[in-house]
Amino acid sequence: MTAKQQTQKKLLDNIMAKVDEFPTLPTVYSNLVDAIANPRCNAGDVAKIISNDQSSSTKILKISNSAIYGFVSKVSSVNQAVVSIGFKEIRSLVLALSVIKMFEDSKDVEAIKPVDLWQFSFAVGSISRNLAKACGERMVEDYFVAGIVHGIGKLLFLNFMPDIYNKIILYSRQNNLPLHQVERSTFGISHSGIGKMLGEKWKLPRELITTLGNYYNGMVDGRFDLMTAIVHIAVVSATMYRFGNPGNIIVPRLNQQLWQHMSLPDDFFSKNYPVFLKEYNEMSGMLLK
Repeated sequence: MTAKQQTQKKLLDNIMAKVDEFPTLPTVYSNLVDAIANPRCNAGDVAKIISNDQSSSTKILKISNSAIYGFVSKVSSVNQAVVSIGFKEIRSLVLALSVIKMFEDSKDVEAIKPVDLWQFSFAVGSISRNLAKACGERMVEDYFVAGIVHGIGKLLFLNFMPDIYNKIILYSRQNNLPLHQVERSTFGISHSGIGKMLGEKWKLPRELITTLGNYYNGMVDGRFDLMTAIVHIAVVSATMYRFGNPGNIIVPRLNQQLWQHMSLPDDFFSKNYPVFLKEYNEMSGMLLK
């Protein structure tokens, strides 16, 4: 084993240990999952669980009254939000809020600020949600969440190895290399691989775990998967729009097969750009306070 391989193995072992030590998701999410699995669960039960977490309940109300949903009348209570949005959709939103909260103490480095990374993720979430809607999907919040949490592996690197990860980001920029490539050559694993591991640790829905591990290529073992494809396209789009900061400056190569498979109109992005921009700005203001 070469010196480089020994260093890589040491770093990878350290990362694996950090993933093992990483805390589970907040109880508000796990309690919500258990409650919704009960066929006798009602809106009051769900609202009570959310209301026990002040941060989640406040942000759920903000999101409910945002342009994302565009309800005619104001949503004034968590119970009303649950009824208006739906049980499973609320669960997805609480998942996103829980993940954001877990990484709220991430520190800035020279190459990137966590707030910029989150802003990029919100843009990916917005674009993913709108793509899913255009494809006729009903549970669009699942796609919204997949977009928001797609880059959690980067945050783990940033939390536990800030100096090394700062150098990785700078090196990828200076040499015009994809961030995934430099991560793998340094750590032996990319942030998408770490995201998948965190998803498994947290027992997230299987389709979300699959997307976390495969979004960069947009395919799953050579086959088409709608959520993975949508997040892939959303990441490429958000990078092109310069929404937030994903770390790398290279726009990922779009898998053209995915776009052809989805049969969306050619003017989809030009027509929907104002929507993406509005939701991106609104979410950044709501979720980062």
